[in-house]
Amino acid sequence: MDTLLHATLKRELWLPAKMMQIMTYNVRYANDGIRKVRHWANRLPLMAEHIRRPSIVGLQEVMPSQLADIREAMEGYASIGAGRIDGTQGGEHVPIFYKKDQWEEADGGHFWLSATPETPGSRTWGNRIPRMCTWARLIDRKSGCGIYIYNTHFDHLSWKSRRLSAQFLLDTINGREHPSDPVALMGDLNCKPGSTPMKLLLADKTVLLDSFTMNDPDLANSSTFNRWRMSKRGRRKIDYILVSPNLKVMDSEILCIGQDAIAASDHNAVVITVDWP
Repeated sequence: MDTLLHATLKRELWLPAKMMQIMTYNVRYANDGIRKVRHWANRLPLMAEHIRRPSIVGLQEVMPSQLADIREAMEGYASIGAGRIDGTQGGEHVPIFYKKDQWEEADGGHFWLSATPETPGSRTWGNRIPRMCTWARLIDRKSGCGIYIYNTHFDHLSWKSRRLSAQFLLDTINGREHPSDPVALMGDLNCKPGSTPMKLLLADKTVLLDSFTMNDPDLANSSTFNRWRMSKRGRRKIDYILVSPNLKVMDSEILCIGQDAIAASDHNAVVITVDWP
C-alpha cells in the first residue's frame, strides 16, 4: 500500500473527536473494453477500503452498475445521487456518501449545469454531454451543526461550459438558504489552478478557498489526473475540494489509490481533514 495513503487512513482511525475527513474521487466509469487490469471488477477491491473511511465522500463518473457495487461496499453510509441523463438512473452519477451514524440529510437534490438547471439532461453551454451537480445539506447528529456539500464534474471539452458552470455554482452557494453553514464544493472540475473558472470560484476569499493550498502544498507532486499510474508527480491538478473560510482545514492530501503499480482509477483522490464543531 502507498505509504502516504496508509498514513492518512491510519489517521482517520485515530482522529480526535472533533476532526473529520472529506474525500473527492473520480472512480472512472466502468469500461470492460479496456485492459483487463482496469476492468471495474478488478478496480473496486483496490478502492473499496479507502472510500469507506472518510465521513463524507463525493464520487464522479459513477455508472448505475458501479453505484450498486459501491453502495454494497460502503456499509454504514447513506447516499444521494441521480443519473445525469434523466435525473433518475440514466448515465453517470456524482453521488454524495455520508456516514449515517454521524449525519442526517436535511435537504438536497440535483441541478444541471445549464441555462435550465432544473431540466434533467439539459445542456445549453456548449457541452456535448449533460453535466450536473448533486448537493446536500447535512446535519451533525451530535452538535446539530450543518454543512453544505456540492459534488460535480465539469465538462472536459467546452471552456464556455466550465466558465459558466463555475459562475452558476458560485451563485448557488452564495444563495444557499443557511448562509452561516460551512460549504465544501468538490469534484473533478477539469480545470488547472489559475484557469478562468478557478479564478471565478476563488476570487472572493470570503466565499471559497482551495483547501490544497492552505497547508504548505507540494506543488511539484500535485497531479490528480494520473493517467492510470500510481503517481502524483507534476502539476496536472483538476480535482478539488473548495471550502468556505469557516471550515477549518487541518490537512489536505492528494492520494494515489491502488496496489503496487496498478492504479484503481485514472484520477487520484483528494482528502481533507477538518476541525469540526
